[in-house]
Amino acid sequence: MYTLENISGDDLIINRLKKTKSYSSCIQLTDNKRKRINMLRQRLCGILLFIITMFAMAASGEMSAAFIIIPFSLYIVFTRKQVLDFEILKGKS
Repeated sequence: MYTLENISGDDLIINRLKKTKSYSSCIQLTDNKRKRINMLRQRLCGILLFIITMFAMAASGEMSAAFIIIPFSLYIVFTRKQVLDFEILKGKS
Protein backbone atom coordinates (compact mmCIF):
# COMPACT_ATOMS: atom_id res chain seq x y z
CA MET A 1 0.00 0.00 0.00
CA TYR A 2 1.30 3.39 -0.91
CA THR A 3 1.26 6.29 1.45
CA LEU A 4 1.63 9.94 0.55
CA GLU A 5 5.15 9.92 1.96
CA ASN A 6 6.23 7.16 -0.45
CA ILE A 7 4.75 8.65 -3.64
CA SER A 8 5.88 11.90 -5.15
CA GLY A 9 3.48 14.33 -6.76
CA ASP A 10 4.49 13.27 -10.27
CA ASP A 11 3.66 9.64 -9.52
CA LEU A 12 0.22 10.61 -8.30
CA ILE A 13 -0.47 12.54 -11.48
CA ILE A 14 0.78 9.70 -13.69
CA ASN A 15 -1.29 7.11 -11.82
CA ARG A 16 -4.41 9.23 -12.18
CA LEU A 17 -3.74 9.79 -15.87
CA LYS A 18 -3.31 6.06 -16.47
CA LYS A 19 -6.77 5.43 -15.06
CA THR A 20 -8.37 7.89 -17.48
CA LYS A 21 -8.96 7.51 -21.19
CA SER A 22 -7.02 10.68 -21.92
CA TYR A 23 -3.69 9.01 -21.03
CA SER A 24 -3.65 6.88 -24.18
CA SER A 25 -4.72 9.84 -26.30
CA CYS A 26 -1.89 11.90 -24.78
CA ILE A 27 0.64 9.23 -25.74
CA GLN A 28 -0.83 9.00 -29.24
CA LEU A 29 -0.70 12.79 -29.57
CA THR A 30 2.97 12.86 -28.69
CA ASP A 31 3.66 10.06 -31.19
CA ASN A 32 1.90 12.05 -33.90
CA LYS A 33 3.85 15.15 -32.95
CA ARG A 34 7.13 13.21 -33.03
CA LYS A 35 6.23 11.82 -36.47
CA ARG A 36 5.42 15.30 -37.80
CA ILE A 37 8.72 16.67 -36.50
CA ASN A 38 10.59 13.73 -38.01
CA MET A 39 8.90 14.27 -41.39
CA LEU A 40 9.73 17.99 -41.27
CA ARG A 41 13.38 17.18 -40.57
CA GLN A 42 13.37 14.66 -43.40
CA ARG A 43 11.98 17.19 -45.85
CA LEU A 44 14.45 19.84 -44.76
CA CYS A 45 17.33 17.39 -45.20
CA GLY A 46 16.07 16.55 -48.69
CA ILE A 47 15.88 20.22 -49.65
CA LEU A 48 19.33 20.90 -48.20
CA LEU A 49 20.78 17.89 -50.02
CA PHE A 50 19.23 19.07 -53.30
CA ILE A 51 20.62 22.60 -52.88
CA ILE A 52 24.12 21.38 -51.97
CA THR A 53 24.13 19.03 -54.96
CA MET A 54 23.07 21.82 -57.31
CA PHE A 55 25.83 24.12 -56.02
CA ALA A 56 28.44 21.36 -56.28
CA MET A 57 27.25 20.54 -59.77
CA ALA A 58 27.44 24.19 -60.84
CA ALA A 59 30.88 24.67 -59.29
CA SER A 60 32.57 21.56 -60.65
CA GLY A 61 30.48 20.63 -63.65
CA GLU A 62 30.46 17.01 -62.47
CA MET A 63 27.04 15.41 -62.92
CA SER A 64 27.71 11.77 -62.10
CA ALA A 65 26.86 12.07 -58.39
CA ALA A 66 23.84 14.21 -59.21
CA PHE A 67 22.19 11.29 -61.03
CA ILE A 68 21.97 9.45 -57.71
CA ILE A 69 21.62 12.26 -55.18
CA ILE A 70 18.96 14.42 -56.86
CA PRO A 71 16.34 11.64 -57.26
CA PHE A 72 16.94 10.51 -53.65
CA SER A 73 16.63 14.06 -52.31
CA LEU A 74 13.40 14.62 -54.23
CA TYR A 75 12.07 11.29 -52.99
CA ILE A 76 12.65 12.14 -49.33
CA VAL A 77 11.06 15.55 -49.83
CA PHE A 78 7.85 14.32 -51.46
CA THR A 79 7.24 10.91 -49.89
CA ARG A 80 4.87 10.31 -47.01
CA LYS A 81 6.96 7.41 -45.74
CA GLN A 82 9.59 7.75 -43.06
CA VAL A 83 12.91 7.21 -44.83
CA LEU A 84 15.30 8.90 -42.39
CA ASP A 85 15.19 8.02 -38.70
CA PHE A 86 16.34 10.79 -36.38
CA GLU A 87 15.56 8.91 -33.16
CA ILE A 88 18.88 7.06 -33.48
CA LEU A 89 20.71 10.33 -32.95
CA LYS A 90 19.01 10.75 -29.57
CA GLY A 91 20.06 7.31 -28.39
CA LYS A 92 16.53 5.87 -28.32
CA SER A 93 15.69 2.58 -29.99
